[in-house]
Amino acid sequence: HTHTHIHTFTFICHPHTQNMGDSNRTPLLSSPAASDPASVVSELLEGTKPKLSDSTRLEEELWKYEVLPLSSTSLPSESDVWHGSATRTIRLANMVAKRATYYIPVLYWLPRYSLEDLKGDLLAALALSFLIIPQGLSYASMAQLPARFGLYTAFVPLLMYSIMGSSRQLSIGPEAVVALMVGAAVADEDTEEDKISTALVLGFMVGLMCLLMGVCRLGFFDGVFSRSLLEGFVLGSAFLIVVEQLRPLLGVTTKVDDDASTVTRLVSLLKNLDETHGNTAAFGVTSLAFLLGILWLQKRFPDNTPLKMFPSVLVVVILGTAISYASNADQHGVVILGVDTGGYFTPSFPQIHDWDQLQSLVGNMVVIFIVGFVEASAASKHFANMGNYTLSANRELTAFGVVNVIGSCFGAYPVFSSYPRSNIAAAAGARTPMTQFFVFCAVTITIGALVPYFHYLPRAITASIVLKAGLSLAHSEQLRYMWKLRAYRELALLLTTFLLTVTVGVAVGVLVGLAISLGLIVKESTLPKMTILGVKQLAFAGSSASGPEYEATLDVTDHTPGGGGEAADLTQTEGKAAPPRGSVMPLARRAGSRLQRNTSVLRKKRGRAARRQRSDHANAHYTALNADCDSVDGILLIKFDGGLNFANTGQLRDMLRRVEILGDLETHPSLAPQLPPQIQAVIFDFSGTFAVDPSAGQVLMEISKDYHRRGVYLCCVGVQQQVARMFERCDVQVSPNSFFDSIADARAFIEKESLLLLAELDSETV
Repeated sequence: HTHTHIHTFTFICHPHTQNMGDSNRTPLLSSPAASDPASVVSELLEGTKPKLSDSTRLEEELWKYEVLPLSSTSLPSESDVWHGSATRTIRLANMVAKRATYYIPVLYWLPRYSLEDLKGDLLAALALSFLIIPQGLSYASMAQLPARFGLYTAFVPLLMYSIMGSSRQLSIGPEAVVALMVGAAVADEDTEEDKISTALVLGFMVGLMCLLMGVCRLGFFDGVFSRSLLEGFVLGSAFLIVVEQLRPLLGVTTKVDDDASTVTRLVSLLKNLDETHGNTAAFGVTSLAFLLGILWLQKRFPDNTPLKMFPSVLVVVILGTAISYASNADQHGVVILGVDTGGYFTPSFPQIHDWDQLQSLVGNMVVIFIVGFVEASAASKHFANMGNYTLSANRELTAFGVVNVIGSCFGAYPVFSSYPRSNIAAAAGARTPMTQFFVFCAVTITIGALVPYFHYLPRAITASIVLKAGLSLAHSEQLRYMWKLRAYRELALLLTTFLLTVTVGVAVGVLVGLAISLGLIVKESTLPKMTILGVKQLAFAGSSASGPEYEATLDVTDHTPGGGGEAADLTQTEGKAAPPRGSVMPLARRAGSRLQRNTSVLRKKRGRAARRQRSDHANAHYTALNADCDSVDGILLIKFDGGLNFANTGQLRDMLRRVEILGDLETHPSLAPQLPPQIQAVIFDFSGTFAVDPSAGQVLMEISKDYHRRGVYLCCVGVQQQVARMFERCDVQVSPNSFFDSIADARAFIEKESLLLLAELDSETV
């Protein structure tokens, strides 16, 4: 822009514009005549000679239309128009603007906000406000903090999420399980001030961890935790909440050691039921019955919108407070909330006493982060799928980090989302994160003017609200689902996490369950991804190949090129003998997974004897994956999927040997075969393998040498070029003429060279 004239340039355009890369087109030549920049660009795209007057406006138009300079054809200089500081500034500003709308979503959706969005968000905010304010006052008792800190947790965090958050229906604020874990973290503090300080420091630490995970793009971390782990923890937390809230619900005042387990607390409560306070129990039991009754009706009539939106919690709070005030319940032994003044929390940085305090909170920080983020991630993904929009786990981590770091400076303990409240927001029609801003406004008014009106609210009613939330967490759908699928390993993980959470503690239950989950992931990753396409079946000690006649049909579809896709019918008719134990049967199994045995037709013939026979030959009934994998005696067919590396090939040699001897990977090694293995050839299908690291190459070299020593012929199918180079470097002993494009070619070569003698079955056996 420092020149008075615009020099001649050659241009190219982005792929979505017309091709201007032809150097034979008329070059751009400046002219002092005035012209509109938009028309200049239009002329440029048409290949005509435009008339230019304002180089600054021209450059802005060219940038907008994404017409970029390729090279200067005259008078190039360091201050060239297209490489000047103004151009770099525009590009930088454009990039910053795009990145800003990504990491600060409000900059994206607020300019597009509509009247329809406003209607839905206002209605959802109204429903949430009626719920989150009573819950905030109630959950603070579980966190062992004054009631106003429950409102602080529903204050600034909502404002920050409306700016940084991406989910349209997620409800941020106090949550029962997180409040329970905060209470466990501050239980050892002596004074109320120390408990408040510890809770705020804990919120700050959780926020920093979320920020660190988000910046490092570790949002995939939520996939590490299995559904069984979370369900076990949630069920254990529900049990803890119920036991904790039964005392204030009934008015039992017997003290229990803070370190006592949940079972000990329950036993103590049952022993002291005679101390139940009548007036307190009347408030608590009545309000709990009302809440559970409305919940039952909402589930009974899920399509009734007025019933679904009925603010049962707010009604209980208002009626309970009014009755308590009118009857002077506090003078009759009923414990009330006792909030005299409201007021906003003075913004301040959480006070960290010493490093020992931080070290003691690390375990609680990790547990709260795991539970809070995984639950929030599951909820946000659910509502994103319902609303047909996408979410980034990394952005959500960053948002929760900002929410907790800034929220802790305004009196909030660790905060994530609440799944039940999010359901209410979705049902009420929440359309954008503006819902959280409107709820923030309602909480702001409540803290500033309405808190004193909750002074006479009985604690038994707040206990009933929390108890209802705990009971809603205790569902058995996941248990029934796992039992139906016979997922005994996942069921054992769920029960282990539940029992540890109940008997030892929340932190121990989560950490032990996490360790088990990570151990299972490591175990699965160390198993090679291979499929057994064909294997020799052997007779085992104690079994008999004879038995009554049976009839079975296997549908084996030909997937080979030119096969026509027709199904080959392998049928054994009545009166024919069963297949010999030494034959190969087609099967499809992923290494390390449960075998799915599928029989097309299996007809009963002779009662119990036939059932015993079918059980004796169960391994013969598998669905084949490839028509090449029909019954061939003495050939082992293995297909590898994915890359082979040091982690998943450590057990490969032992697994192959076990398949040779036992016939599969699930038969227990104690079942010794009656016949020795008779494998004469092995075919490895590497068509799905694109990488082999040196450690895996060394393992394959040892396996090939073992086969060579035993006289077993090794063929390789579908070997990629980079894999073949690694074989050569690792000295894998495979002859050059043993590489084939398909399993059928390898089989044909084996038969042609007479490396395998196929046994002929007599007419009675066939």
